[in-house]
Amino acid sequence: MPLAVLALAWLLGLVIAQVQTELLPMPLLLGMAVFALGVLGWSARTGLAQKTETLAITSGLWWLRLISIAVLACAWTGLQGHRDLLRRLPLALDNQTTSAQYVVIGLPVQSGQGFTAQVKALVLIEQGPKVMVDRQVWVTWFDACVRDCAQVIRVGQRWSSRLNWRAPHGHLNFYGDDAQQQLYAKQIYAQARVRGAAKLLAIGLTPTLGSWLEALRAKLIASMQTVLGGKTYAGVLIALVFGDQQGIDTGQWQWFANAGISHLVAISGTHVSLVASLGGLFAGFLFDHLRWHGQAITQRFSRRSVSVLTGLLCALVYCLLAGWGLSARRTFLMLATVSLSLLGRFRLRTSDALGIALFAITVLEPHAILAHGLWLSFTAVLALLAMGLAFQANVKKRRPELLSTQPAQLDQPGHSIQQTSFDQTVWFWCRQKRTDLLAWWRTKQVNRSFLCLLRFQCVLTLATLPLLAWIFPQVSVISVLTNLWAIPWVGAVVTPAALGLAFLSAVVAGFGLPLSSLEPLGQLVHALAVIGFAPVHWLVQTIPSTMDVTQAPIGWVLLSVLGVGLALCLPVGLSRHTAWLLLLPQLCWHPTHPETGGWRLTAFDLGQGESVLIETAQHQVLYDTGWQHGESDAVQNIVLPQLKAMGIRSLDDVVISHPDLDHVGGLATLQKTREIKQLWGSGLHPMVYRACRAGQFWEYDGVQFQMLAPRSDCANHTLEGAQRNRCSCVLRISGRWHSALLPGDIDAQTEKQLVQEVQTTRTTQKTPKRSRHQKKGKGQRKQTAQTRTQNQPAACATHPKQSVRQTSQKSKDKREGIPKVKLKGKHPKPLLEHTSDACEIGQPVPKTDVVLMSHHGSISSSALQWIQALKARHAIAQAGHHNRFGHPHPKVIQRWKEQGVRTWVSAQDGAIEVNSDASGLVVRTARQVRKRYWHDQKPVNALK
Repeated sequence: MPLAVLALAWLLGLVIAQVQTELLPMPLLLGMAVFALGVLGWSARTGLAQKTETLAITSGLWWLRLISIAVLACAWTGLQGHRDLLRRLPLALDNQTTSAQYVVIGLPVQSGQGFTAQVKALVLIEQGPKVMVDRQVWVTWFDACVRDCAQVIRVGQRWSSRLNWRAPHGHLNFYGDDAQQQLYAKQIYAQARVRGAAKLLAIGLTPTLGSWLEALRAKLIASMQTVLGGKTYAGVLIALVFGDQQGIDTGQWQWFANAGISHLVAISGTHVSLVASLGGLFAGFLFDHLRWHGQAITQRFSRRSVSVLTGLLCALVYCLLAGWGLSARRTFLMLATVSLSLLGRFRLRTSDALGIALFAITVLEPHAILAHGLWLSFTAVLALLAMGLAFQANVKKRRPELLSTQPAQLDQPGHSIQQTSFDQTVWFWCRQKRTDLLAWWRTKQVNRSFLCLLRFQCVLTLATLPLLAWIFPQVSVISVLTNLWAIPWVGAVVTPAALGLAFLSAVVAGFGLPLSSLEPLGQLVHALAVIGFAPVHWLVQTIPSTMDVTQAPIGWVLLSVLGVGLALCLPVGLSRHTAWLLLLPQLCWHPTHPETGGWRLTAFDLGQGESVLIETAQHQVLYDTGWQHGESDAVQNIVLPQLKAMGIRSLDDVVISHPDLDHVGGLATLQKTREIKQLWGSGLHPMVYRACRAGQFWEYDGVQFQMLAPRSDCANHTLEGAQRNRCSCVLRISGRWHSALLPGDIDAQTEKQLVQEVQTTRTTQKTPKRSRHQKKGKGQRKQTAQTRTQNQPAACATHPKQSVRQTSQKSKDKREGIPKVKLKGKHPKPLLEHTSDACEIGQPVPKTDVVLMSHHGSISSSALQWIQALKARHAIAQAGHHNRFGHPHPKVIQRWKEQGVRTWVSAQDGAIEVNSDASGLVVRTARQVRKRYWHDQKPVNALK
């Protein structure tokens, strides 16, 4: 049975284990492992393993081995999961601060606009309760940096400070990445933050081999940075060689993603293979010219063995210096497998080498399949393999004489180089076409080669499209063109030049010579990078380069994967090209919208900030845009990917409750990336916006949006101090069946004022009841109309796109003397009537089904009188995990619960979604929908 089939069964078992919400008990997992090993051993003892594949399949027991391998993979992953969960930080220490000494063993990472460094540290001594000894911890270090600051962090330093311990935790929304999953995939089981001043104890400690390699890597990166200086693509060149991507700024990453060439700045299989090839060729060339006692070395040793081993050694060193990423590991293991097959003189298919690499990676790290890079890397290699087999079949069909003989190349007496059939085809084809450049041009082979490359790039783009569309909420539409130019230039010109520059920099720095002597060479290498990336950058800026794609359910993704497999494996013909159409359901899928009169409210999980999306049948309203920290903001990191995955390309209304940075931080990014038809806000000067004021209302698809506060015109002015929170825009959403309230950051004083004004209004507006036979005279009706018109404030205006009332409602307004509002443009069809009382400032605060806790659940808000007046069923608090403000306050949560309200907190529940329709009010959370076993926060004993 091919190793590739066994690897697929192993992969299936890994996937089944990783999608579990809870790990199976350890005794059961041990029993599964023993059963699988017993079945495999029994099949070997009975001789099934020695039979041919045909006999094994006809015997009917081949599937038993596949199931056993899948069960073994599932059990192995579960056992590793139990081990990993036991290594987590105990919940008793979560958010606790203790003193510790630690050694920096990982390359520091600069993050944010200010000085913030993140390092992997080895905690050696714990003062106080003994809970953590010799454990790797991911440390976040404020007021520290990698270079050019007062407190520079380097590999090998030993520090002493107070650490605030954090259990691994991350934002979780309904779409996009799982931050906690990424931490688990990186084997980060504990986090810490440096509190106060840190004391440097020693320098140059390298307790492990890994830290010694990281220190060497840091020195090589520093020498190359000195040579390149602050040039535009210096960070890109360093990433090409060493895999350190923190020198690439946000703007470069953005247009790399838009052009579809982000994979070029990562340590890919192409880079590793290039280093191995260069090392093997140099060793072979040197080997041919070496002599020992007057005889050539080739008479004593095999030239091929030396070339293969040297190339493999160069690949290993390069992968270690480049960070030992998944793609680098996959390529090295494949090269090692092929090298062993060459040295052992046995035939090995490329698919078998790929299967062995998958086995080796996932046996050591079963959680490696949680990384997107592994799936994309293996998918691209499989697509290339399938295209190579198709090319071989095409050549065999058209030119059978190419495969009529077997190649035999002697390097030692009695030993011949046996290659795979694909290698044979390519070798013969290249030998057949070996002519001078002029003859090659005359036979128009350049055009044929270009068409062949174009075809390969198109097929590779389509093959990876299902995964890219599912992982990332956008697809580059110009990636075929950009990769046709960038891949050859970067792979054949820029990368070798960058490798040579890094090697010379290391040599010069090692001998203590000045690095300034290499600056002309650095300028030359940078010029090559400019030549490679300038056309791509121009193309991204000239034409629309990306297309947003909604995140389809996993069923549609599997259908697309099936289509890719059929298109790559079926014979050439109509059925093969038709199989690509199976990608369309995933690309054209859109999530369902609420029915008319219903609404959907999504409170995003974005940390200490606020952003809520309200959807109706055909419209979307966003309330607040979250936080901003330096160059990063909540819209760029969280909200925008959610909008892309949901297929939302424009927003009808954006309401900014008040100008605090945790509410308005992402507005600038939102304005650049999404069309905003109407901006509402409070204190947003000097921006152009419509100030909020009580009485404003508009209607979409039978859902009414109404402002309940502020009662004054404070939203038109610049706000300072407590007035910023008290002047928040309070928005009420009222559908056909349920309602919701978004109060911003109003405090208890404002809440009580709203409730007291309501009570006063109800008392003063009472009028004696009329008999049903009593009618108003014409003068009385006219006076009533004038009174209502005079009492209605100027701020009580409708939305610019407010719909015109139905005919029956128009006649009713005319009878009651309500003035008619003339609006221009196209208006949405009204399905929910609203009365003139909606424009009165003294309007009662009605009963509300869902409410957002004021000020993130602060102790200064959510007054008891306010809670009792709302009579809500659900209360949501958007707050960060272990935030420094203590939101939401335990007393506030208890206050809501005592009134019978179900409380939800984004830090614990992830994103919260509330659906209102005729069937009822349904609330679901992201941690319920996307629950996995690594989200489990049950107490554990201690870290070992």
